[in-house]
This record gives sequence, structure tokens and C-alpha cells, in this order.
Amino acid sequence: MHLRTYVGHLVLLIMLLSAASCREDIYEFRPYEPVAEDMHSLFEQIVEPRNTVAFHFEGKGNPLPDTILSLPGGARLHLDNAEELFENENGVPVPCSSCADLRIEATLAGRKSDWVARQLPQLSFPDGYVLESVGILHLQVRCAAQRLRLRSGRSLRIQLPISAPLANAKLFVFSAHTDTEGRVLGWIPNSGALPYIVHSSHVDFELFVNQLGWLNCARVLSDSLTSVCVNLPQQFTALNTRIFLFFQHANALVELSGNTTDSNFCSSKVPLGHVVHAVVVAKTGKQYWMAQTSVEITANMRLSLVPKPVSQQDIVALLRKF
Repeated sequence: MHLRTYVGHLVLLIMLLSAASCREDIYEFRPYEPVAEDMHSLFEQIVEPRNTVAFHFEGKGNPLPDTILSLPGGARLHLDNAEELFENENGVPVPCSSCADLRIEATLAGRKSDWVARQLPQLSFPDGYVLESVGILHLQVRCAAQRLRLRSGRSLRIQLPISAPLANAKLFVFSAHTDTEGRVLGWIPNSGALPYIVHSSHVDFELFVNQLGWLNCARVLSDSLTSVCVNLPQQFTALNTRIFLFFQHANALVELSGNTTDSNFCSSKVPLGHVVHAVVVAKTGKQYWMAQTSVEITANMRLSLVPKPVSQQDIVALLRKF
């Protein structure tokens, strides 16, 4: 009797284990651990190193003459009255002639793919309106190991080439609003409309900035706004998924927001009528996933997308196109 009961229990256990091994969906839809660092490493592969340049000056007691520095993308930085421009973080003036190792570094992020790679949202802060950007510029100045900043009342003159469609746009300079760890959360306007200079072959916007760090020359897309949501299968949440809307006819980008409890990603202030390319990027375990589609934004739009397995090279190749 006991032997028969034991054998029966053993057979039942084998049947349960066999059934569990056939249920692939149990593994496929299990909760996944956050992979934010993996995603960041993936996006870093998109960065164009040539978009960053550095200039070195050796102060030998003589004032640095007025100088024009050529930046990526045809931008130009004017160093006028350089002796009076900078101070250290304690507020002590640092004349360029007194610094034996002056380094000025500039990065121009002009493409949507670069914004994804560098985690630069294109929303005004705190209201969250979408910005169309001429270019995002990062400026950093050091004297040896110490970081410098612009002195109060001083400014840098920068010229940015722009495309014809934005020649008559009302552009503003925005400064980055960051969290305590330096991540950019959005952009705060810090000046009025910019003057522009028309040349024979191109148009330049000339701006004056009174601080270093991340700066954005952009306009607010003032079209009527609506909400856009994308629904994914349940294993894709904010723990392991990012969704971007790349605008086709504007240098603009929206990332949809999600949470860790469901698979809906939304933005409440997307301009109506624009054609966008929606791209879903995700990672579960060691597998990357991607979905994409092109749509015109309509009122209260809801999309359902199903990501397919891809390699990380597939994702990098696609994102570099934007």
C-alpha cells in the first residue's frame, strides 16, 4: 500500500515537472530585473566622438588675443576679452594669461540620435512642451584640474548655422535643468529671441550665453497638443524598455514615460499633425528587442506594438539614422 502511494506520488511529481517544462510562457513573461545600465551602455555606442573638440592654451603672462574657435557642425565660439571671462568655483578671477594649462572643451549635439545617446530630453521644464532644436551645445573650461565658470556680467558669443525653415522662427536659448546627479531633466529659457545674421550662403544665429554647461538653441512647438500612448506586451515595462518618437520633419524628439507596474507608455503633450517614427527598444535577460512604425499624430492616439528579438547592432544601426 505504501509502495503504491509512493509510486503514485512520484508519477504525479514527474507529470507536474514535465508540464512546467513545457510552459515556456512562464519563463517568457516573468518579471525582469531593471536593465537601465545595460540600456545606457547600448545607447553610448551611438555617440559620435568627432562632435567633441578641445582647445589648449598655455598662458605665459601675455593676454590671450581675441580668438574664434571653430566647433563641430560649423558653429563658432568667440573668445573676446578673454582675460576678464573666467573665475574658479570660489569666485576668484582666473585670467587666461595666468593659466599654464587652459582647456576649453565643446560638444555639439545636433542630431536626435545624439540626444538619445547623451540622455538629453527635448522638453521645456517644468511644463514639458516639446522643443525643436537648432543644436545643443556643452561648454566646459578648466585651468589644470580646477573647473572654471563665467564671471558675473560676462558672456560668450556663439554663432550657430541653421537651416532655412528655422530662419524666421522665434528661437530662444535654454539652459539645462539638472538633478543632483547632473542628469538633464529639461530646459529652462534664459533669454529672449535671438538676432540672426544672413550671409550669402547660409544663416547664422548669434547668441550670447552667460553660463557654461549644457545649452540649447530651440523653439517651442506651439501646435495643438494631444496625448500619445503605446501599449506593449506585459513583459515590457519601464524597468527594461524605452520608447522614442522621432519627428520626421522637425529636429525634435519625445520619449514616452512608463512605470514598473504595467506596459503602457504615454506623453500628454505631443504636437498634433506631425509625422513621427516610433521606436521601442527593450532588453530582457540577454535578449534585445525592437519595434518601430511611422504614424501621423492624431488626437488621443493609442498604439499597440509587439517588439521582435534583435541584436544590439540592429538597434544601434537604426538609431544612428535619426
